[in-house]
Amino acid sequence: MIRQIVNLSKPFFKQSKAYAIGMGLVIILISLSTVYLSFLFNEWRGRFYDALQAMQVGVFWHEMIVFSVLAAFAIIAYTLQAYFTQRYALVWRIETSRYYLKKWVQRGDRAALENSDQRIQEDLRGFTKQVATLFVGTVDALAMILVFTPVLLNLSSTTPVFGHIIPGSLWVISFVFAVGGSAACFWIGRKVPGLEYLNQRVEANFRYNLVEIRQTDEIYQDIPASLDKHVEEVYINYKAMFHQFKLFGFASNAYFQIAIIVPFTIMGSGFFTGAITLGVLMQVANAFDRMNSAMTYLLDRYLDIAELQSVVVRLTEFEETLK
Repeated sequence: MIRQIVNLSKPFFKQSKAYAIGMGLVIILISLSTVYLSFLFNEWRGRFYDALQAMQVGVFWHEMIVFSVLAAFAIIAYTLQAYFTQRYALVWRIETSRYYLKKWVQRGDRAALENSDQRIQEDLRGFTKQVATLFVGTVDALAMILVFTPVLLNLSSTTPVFGHIIPGSLWVISFVFAVGGSAACFWIGRKVPGLEYLNQRVEANFRYNLVEIRQTDEIYQDIPASLDKHVEEVYINYKAMFHQFKLFGFASNAYFQIAIIVPFTIMGSGFFTGAITLGVLMQVANAFDRMNSAMTYLLDRYLDIAELQSVVVRLTEFEETLK
């Protein structure tokens, strides 16, 4: 799918190279700044909860001021990240739409191209929005892993796991838990991409049949057989999709709920025996959560990826018909 995404993205990077690369780098820099803020928030968490445990009023209010400053930067950074990503996807869509529209209007057999209007209007919109969003999220996830890996490795050297200090243990547990849980959930939801692709096809055929009937003056006493067939196909495919969504949703929701208590489970004994402070406990829990979220980003966005995969297949087929 990556190769197909690259091919479909070439018109944008050829026609608007300066904007595509320049604004892309700006968005990446903003994303990296949000990751750095996450690191600073994690450091703040350790100091803040230690101050609470030690009843240090002066430190408490100082850290509240520090939090306010960090929060102000975070609000600006996350807002700009979302805004520029949306604008980037919009410009990408407009430029790509113009590219395909020019090729489309130059053909004399436009009606012979299956659901070409949907490919240009709906699929290009979904493609640019999903790719831009997933790209930014992937950059965030990779940067988060690079930033919080040394954090967990350093904390592992002083934080007991089940009562024992094991170098690198926190990172290893986070990695194994994320990879194992993601693999299991992906396997359970493996049928979703194919059903997403089929869903778009049956929906498009249903809509096309409606347009055909709308353009005729014929009066029907009952629902035409062809139209009724499309309605039944839509029902059957959605029923199958919802069943797969149910299985995948149960597995992924169970995984993410378990992930919340894992760090507290492995470090609880160390806290209650006084081996670690409340600040260290909360700092490790947050770092574990950040690492786990980063390493399971694709799992969290799996349904979006499945939808994107079906869009990419349809656009690739459409591009082949335009050649």
